[in-house]
Amino acid sequence: MPLDQNQAINLAVKDLSSRLNVAENTITLSSNESAEFSNACLDSAKADEMCAQMMLRGWRLKLSCQGNTYEYRAAKNQVRLFNFNGQNYKIYP
Repeated sequence: MPLDQNQAINLAVKDLSSRLNVAENTITLSSNESAEFSNACLDSAKADEMCAQMMLRGWRLKLSCQGNTYEYRAAKNQVRLFNFNGQNYKIYP
């Protein structure tokens, strides 16, 4: 089932809350913008992951917590955490 923007934000907040071990209500959405990515991995492939080269529209979500900003990238079929401690993560599915 395709994600809408609000569902992607909710998944990102839930993931970040778990990673930082903080309550979800301590995380704020600081930026939410449409984005166009150059591959199926939303320009945030995990180590050794192959990505189809194609333009894909989605969203770049920036969440803030405890003075830090974290970037998630999302499209209708996936959510990814970009460059968290030097690594990318596929969150959904």
